[in-house]
This record gives sequence, structure tokens and C-alpha cells, in this order.
Amino acid sequence: MYILIRHNATAGMTISTMLRSSVSTCNRYVVTAILMMGLGMILFLGSSAIGSAQDSFKIGVNENVGPTGAGKGNSEQLHEIYRSLGLNSVRTGILWDQLERQKGQLVIDRSLAGMDNFLLQARSKGIEPLVGLGYGNKLYDAGAFPKSPEAQEGFIRYATFMANRYKGSVKYYELWNEYDIGLGIPGNPRGDAALYTTLLQKVYAALKAIDPEIVVMGGATSGVDVAFVTGMLEAGALKMMDAVSVHPYVYPYSPEKALPLLDKLESEAARYTGGHALPVYATEIGWPDLKGPKGTDQPVVADYLARTLLLFPTRSFVKGVWWYDRIDDGLDPNKGNHHLGLFRHDHSPKPVTCALSEVSKLLSSHKAISAQQQGKQIWVAKYSGADGFLFAVWSEGRDFQPSVTIEAGPNVKITARGICRDITVTGNGSASLSTILTGSPLLLFTSADNIVIKQ
Repeated sequence: MYILIRHNATAGMTISTMLRSSVSTCNRYVVTAILMMGLGMILFLGSSAIGSAQDSFKIGVNENVGPTGAGKGNSEQLHEIYRSLGLNSVRTGILWDQLERQKGQLVIDRSLAGMDNFLLQARSKGIEPLVGLGYGNKLYDAGAFPKSPEAQEGFIRYATFMANRYKGSVKYYELWNEYDIGLGIPGNPRGDAALYTTLLQKVYAALKAIDPEIVVMGGATSGVDVAFVTGMLEAGALKMMDAVSVHPYVYPYSPEKALPLLDKLESEAARYTGGHALPVYATEIGWPDLKGPKGTDQPVVADYLARTLLLFPTRSFVKGVWWYDRIDDGLDPNKGNHHLGLFRHDHSPKPVTCALSEVSKLLSSHKAISAQQQGKQIWVAKYSGADGFLFAVWSEGRDFQPSVTIEAGPNVKITARGICRDITVTGNGSASLSTILTGSPLLLFTSADNIVIKQ
């Protein structure tokens, strides 16, 4: 999230097109600078900037650390929260119009001091900031998409200032936030992929000239906008970014619905990458826990977060996930963007915080292998670890709770437990377990590299 918050009809830190429709009649907080972070190290392949990320899988959160924002915590308090949750990244940033309030003058003033300090210290605390560069600035092109030579030059000065200021402190940058739907622009006009790619080319060159190790993400689309990303690739974006970022919101549906969207994006991108994987970062995802057709109960949101983190790493091209967001933006029961946080507006934790902490620990010690659907709505995610294998098993449908027997082979023991909740298992620790599967993942630890589920 961005450093400061202001009221405006155009909301910052996006909440997907579906959530947008549920709160479109309300003023929303504009979180001034959002960005994703978390690309891995990039190896250059031929004429393409796209390579293979070598850093660890990123598990992050969108955050506003400004003095007037919902965060209202100092850097030390925030970093302690991140450590307790098992996070290794935070998506945040400083917007162009925050930094350049008078034409030609780029200034870190008192209003930006909190964010400035946060960005300078984060890496030393074990957190990789993902910084977003956006949006328009009323001093150029009347605040519209930077299109004129003067506006694009102004934007590049802003991006260059950021890269110089945070050289060695910020490695990951993302261009814009939901440019495809015109976020941060008066009237929210549909973004043009070719114009975006022109700006991306200039930003990429400017940042790499300052620090070749900087990772530049392009896209940051609302949802998984395959058409917009394809338009970028048609315009030559493959040579101008190290990875693509998307916001695969699917609420009120379950996270399993996001997988085919990501698979389609990667399949389409393969036509341009020559068979090389296109690294993808899911820099926003979440489920609002409010009443109504687009809302989800808090315990179910906790299950959805666990399943998201168990599923996404099994797609090798997905390199990170950032939850939106850390804390609720408000108290209005009818505004979806007031109920997307890991913590309530009063800073009390929701059930989802326990799920995040538990699963992040698992991912730090296990390597993703696969995720497959078995039978009717039963999912199995497979991981390997130093002591054997981990299988996470759950039912996708809320109304489908099958009784199952799970075996790993003759005399091969299986130890089972739930994630932040008790799950009744008959025969736990033996070679044959019986239980009722629900939407809350059941974790199975065994030396066997395969399990058999019988209904």
C-alpha cells in the first residue's frame, strides 16, 4: 500500500474489479503508493529480459505505513508483526504526486518520512520491499496517463529518484497498479497496453542503469487480465521487464478458481517466450469478510488463505503471493475494502493470521511438487521436506464433506493435523486414517511419496 491516504473516488491499493463493483458508490481511501515486491533473481535469456527467479518464494502483504494510514505503527512494531506471520516481503510505495508537488521538485517531506524510513530499513530486517511506481500527476497531462514527452520524462525522473534514493534498500519495483482499468487516473479510463509498454521500456532502462540487480515487474493487472498482458507482449514488453504481476482475485469463489486463470496466462505467454517460463507474481489477492453475496465468513477466509499458499507454489512459474491487506481500512459493514485485512481496524487479529503463520512456516521447510484434483472436489497438494513428504488434502465445495480413508502403503505411518483447528482423525499415526474432509486443509506427514484416498 502506499504511504499516505486521501479520500478520492479512485481508490488506491486495488481490490479487484468484483470488489470494486460492490463499493463503487462509496468514496474510498486512496493508498498512495502501492507496489509489489518479490521477484526473484533474473537470468537473461537471449534478447528477452525474462529469466528464472532464483530467490525464495515470496509471501507478503500489502501495507500502508504512513502516519495517517491504517498501519499507524512504527517500523519496529510492523517488522515484529511480519516476523510473527512468517512474511518475507511487503508491497508498498510512494506515489509520483506525493513526491513531486511542485513541478521539477522531487522532495521527501515530513509526510513521507515514515515510508522513507521504512523502505531504508526493511531489507536489514529481513523484509524485501516491493515498491510501486504510479500514478498520474496533475502537473503533467492533467493527471492522465503519462503520454506526452514531457509527462513521460517527468515520470522517469520520479522513477530515477526512487531508484537512486533506495539503491541497495529496494530491489523490486512494479510499474503502476492496475493500469489496465485506469486506477489512479480521473475517470478510470481503460489503459492502453502499447502506451503502457512504451513507459515500461523507459522505466526499465532507467532503473537498470542505476542498479542492474533491480527487478522490474510489469502488468500489475486487475484480476488476471490476459488480454492486457498479451497486448504488452505484442508491443515487445518481454524485453522490458523481468516478470509480470497480476491480481488474481476470485471472491466470493474459492482459490482453486484462480489456478486456471494463471495457467491460461502462462500458456498465452509461452507464444512469446520461446518456451521459457514467464515469472508471475500475484501481488494482490484476498477475500472480504463482510456480510452479503460478495462476502466470506472469517474462518472460511482463513481456509482460503491456507489453500492459496498451498496451491500457488505448485505452479513453478508463480514466484510470490501478497495478501491484500494487513489491516482493515475501515468499519463500514457495506464496504468490501474495509474488510480485507489480516487484522481488524482495532488491530485485533482475525483467524486468517494464524493460518498465515502456520502455512508460511510449512513453506519455509518444504518444497512444492504438485497440486491435483482427485475425485469430486478433493484437492491434494504435495510437498517434500527433509523428513519425508507433506500432503495437504481438502474439499473444495463448502457443502461437500466426504468421509474418506487415507493410506500410504503397508506399514507406512501417516501423521495428521489441521491448520489452526482440530480435525478428528481415526487411526492417526497408523498406516490407515479415516476422517471427514472439509474446506480446512488436513496436513499429512509421511515417508511415502504417494497416498491413496478412498471415499
